[in-house]
Amino acid sequence: LSDAIYVPCTIISVEAVAPEFFENHKVARVVLRLVLTAFRLIVATSITSFIYLTNLTSACFVVTNNIIMPVLAFHMTKAHPAGPMRKVAHAFIAVFGFYVLVLGSYGAIMHMITSEAVPSAPGTYPRPGISPSCMKEYEKVVGGVETILQVATP
Repeated sequence: LSDAIYVPCTIISVEAVAPEFFENHKVARVVLRLVLTAFRLIVATSITSFIYLTNLTSACFVVTNNIIMPVLAFHMTKAHPAGPMRKVAHAFIAVFGFYVLVLGSYGAIMHMITSEAVPSAPGTYPRPGISPSCMKEYEKVVGGVETILQVATP
């Protein structure tokens, strides 16, 4: 379902950057779709930790969509008169958003670059990096370490 939504939205957004170009060049529309497909394939086959990829996505797009864009849109559309205090507050919000965007993206990219490319062996418990509180909650739900690693008899 997500591919049915995200792929067309991405294509439409990229085509909207240069509508005249993509309207007049059918080959460019085909190449755009092939490049997007290749990019998605590379990401799906080369990223070993989707947690780090999610961190990158959150740092880039959640911050942009929920912090930076509303502030910029408010001032670009002049929807409401903004006094000096609101402008100062929006400046702090925007600076904070850019700070989170830059440092969050940098941290996620560094984690992706430096993370171990070999996944844990099947059946490894707990997975590397799990917090003690998470392990405790998981054991509470499943029934303890003994129950987790039990093998069913045939």
